[in-house]
Amino acid sequence: MGFWNLKTKSVLIIDDFPQMRAMLSAMLKNFEPKEVHQAGNGKDALEKMSKHRFDIVLCDYNLGDGKDGQQVLEEAKYQKILPFYTLFIMVTAENTNAMVMGAAEHMPDAYLSKPINKTVLMSRMQKLLAKKQALHPLSDAMGNNNAAQAIKCCDELLAKEIKFKFEVLKIKCEYLLKLGKYDEALAIANEVIKERNIPWAMMIVGKVQMHNKDYYNAEMQFRDIIELDKNFMPAYDSLAEVMRLTENFEEAQAVLMDAVKISPKSILRQRSLADVLDVNDEKALLEKTRKKVVDIGRTSCLKKSTDYTKLAKAYVDNNSPNKAVDILSETGKVFRGDDQVVLDSKVQLADVYKKTNNTAMYKDTVETSLKLVNKNKKLAKGETAIELARACIDLGKLDEAKEFVTSAVKDYSDDEALMESIIQMYSAAGMAEQGEQLVSDAKGEVVKINNEGVGLIKEGKISEAINLFQMAVREMPNNVTVNLNVAMALYLNMKKEGFSERTQKQVFEYLDVIFERDANNPKAMDLRSKCLLLEK
Repeated sequence: MGFWNLKTKSVLIIDDFPQMRAMLSAMLKNFEPKEVHQAGNGKDALEKMSKHRFDIVLCDYNLGDGKDGQQVLEEAKYQKILPFYTLFIMVTAENTNAMVMGAAEHMPDAYLSKPINKTVLMSRMQKLLAKKQALHPLSDAMGNNNAAQAIKCCDELLAKEIKFKFEVLKIKCEYLLKLGKYDEALAIANEVIKERNIPWAMMIVGKVQMHNKDYYNAEMQFRDIIELDKNFMPAYDSLAEVMRLTENFEEAQAVLMDAVKISPKSILRQRSLADVLDVNDEKALLEKTRKKVVDIGRTSCLKKSTDYTKLAKAYVDNNSPNKAVDILSETGKVFRGDDQVVLDSKVQLADVYKKTNNTAMYKDTVETSLKLVNKNKKLAKGETAIELARACIDLGKLDEAKEFVTSAVKDYSDDEALMESIIQMYSAAGMAEQGEQLVSDAKGEVVKINNEGVGLIKEGKISEAINLFQMAVREMPNNVTVNLNVAMALYLNMKKEGFSERTQKQVFEYLDVIFERDANNPKAMDLRSKCLLLEK
């Protein structure tokens, strides 16, 4: 056997200390890597990763100001610039529970504790690269999010009886769930559990139970996982989701509070906790948690403008209007150039002025918001549209309110909570019957268009269906069902007429609207996979 080396591997070293980068670089030279790049901070690292695909990334956890190592890993996965074959090793001198759990949730391939020596580095990389090499056939399918191809690759690897069987079975189950093939995923998970109680396999069983609305057994399953491994964070999230689905919001709060004690740096979990606290009317704790979401998100790619506007609302509810104005001003700076954020902030600011009885500023801010919408009607959507409608009703602008409500219902006709808030808004204004009629009429239009389009597809009039649905999307750009139907019609046309890169791009654009609202929508995932298969 020849001397182990990295002659075919490109490496990126990320550390804010030049001496540490130099030391690691010198250590790696012993293994003759093809090339070694360096980055002194998270921003530089992500720029390099976006332009070059590395085989190995050695990333320090503490990177000074800006993003830390966890957030570099988080954003690299979010931007899809970290291929499955890349070995990502977190290097750290810190071993606090918050750091370890926070980084672990984004699943680096390994940790190395400082100080590092050449022998340990070589040993870890040898083992991990062997695993990456064995699973390398999955890289392209997973990189393209091609579920069907990923499952096929898994089957081919399993047929070879490779060493990393459970890893491959886990990946296969996850893609089966994305395609809505719950029974197949369940069968695999149950076979794995017969051999060993592995948390991921138990999670698959729980997710299938949730899908089947067997909430009691799903709850028991997730509790069993937590008892087996109290640091397995996905079980807490799914257990809290079961509690929400069964409207046991107090227990959902308790579960999430336990979870954030173990892993406090997850912005998604802190956000979920804040939403539950809002339902439970825990005003003091809500403000504290909303602030934590904003603080964690300042250097995270997962931050949202709504984190800021919801914190502003919490400040108002706790009689701190000046803090609300300050955070809304910050929102405009953080998300500079985003008209959607500007409108959302203005609408929230109007609410602050209303609740503090600043009538002049309230009216002025509402008028400014309406001018923004007149320039771009698409900005008024979802909750922002409803809040604008509420302000318009309050100021006697009933026609404008009707326009906002109609648009919101058409876009989010599947969001029952939003529909209920519209009806309650009109009821509070003494116009309950008008509100119910508006919701009913708008939802009726959506159903009519979808039925007509589906009918055209069944008759084989696919081109006519595409035209109908594309016109509908222009009127209701965020409607999940309409976007899915036009994507399906385009796919069927491509299947009939032959593959077209332009048409495929259109399909993906419509599906992206769906994924923005529901990242794991099984119908959209399945359609994306089928569309990718047409390339061959």
